[in-house]
Amino acid sequence: RRLLSLFAVAPVHRPVLEDAVGLHFNDFENAVLDAAAGHAGADVIVTRNLEDFETSRLPVLTPEELLGSLRERASD
Repeated sequence: RRLLSLFAVAPVHRPVLEDAVGLHFNDFENAVLDAAAGHAGADVIVTRNLEDFETSRLPVLTPEELLGSLRERASD
């Protein structure tokens, strides 16, 4: 519930799935995540599985990297 209050959820609809089909991911679910994030205007993808997102069109961070980045911004 807390995460849902902090972050928007990217919708998955036909245009997202059509874009995902054309992406070069080994796992279709990861392609859908990448396409949905792109359609939603996300800045980054956060995952513990960096190697699965090597072909991502967005920057990819681990949860720890995201927290570090947020801490840096808060201290500026």
